[in-house]
Amino acid sequence: AIVAVALELVWGYAGMLSLGHGIFFALGGYAMGMYLMRQAAGDGLPAFMSFLSWSELPWFWWGTQHFAWAMLLVVLVPGLLALVFGWFAFRSKIKGVYFSIMTQALTYAGMLLFFRNETGFGGNNGFTGFTTLLGFSVTAISTRAALFMATVLLLLLTLWIGYLLAQSKFGRVLT
Repeated sequence: AIVAVALELVWGYAGMLSLGHGIFFALGGYAMGMYLMRQAAGDGLPAFMSFLSWSELPWFWWGTQHFAWAMLLVVLVPGLLALVFGWFAFRSKIKGVYFSIMTQALTYAGMLLFFRNETGFGGNNGFTGFTTLLGFSVTAISTRAALFMATVLLLLLTLWIGYLLAQSKFGRVLT
């Protein structure tokens, strides 16, 4: 539903069909997944890295053992990619179906990157074996209920921000 709000703003208000939302959500998901993998591995390497005979974590895993840093990465990494891609796309005046094709190509390039074992993202299997989140068992009913409530609150916040954006001067320019 959060993706639907984003698509409504970009496609519904601005009239630009973006097929690239998948890469932005994947980047945020992988940032949180890196934190969860570090929690599951303890002081060692995640299981898939040990299987591939890696001796140390890649540089971009730095700091992912901290929840606050991982949450910051969830927002900053997709935001940075959107800023760079948007700057080039709009500076080049890409619009219409070409914008859609470029955003789909961006998503496909991200998929190819994530599916390679040597990039440090778990390859085709992705990240597996999560057991805890902030010290709570992910299989516990109470943890799942808390995650559900957090997701509902995030959706409500997203709807509210989307509404405020649509009612602002900037939002009126989009239509």
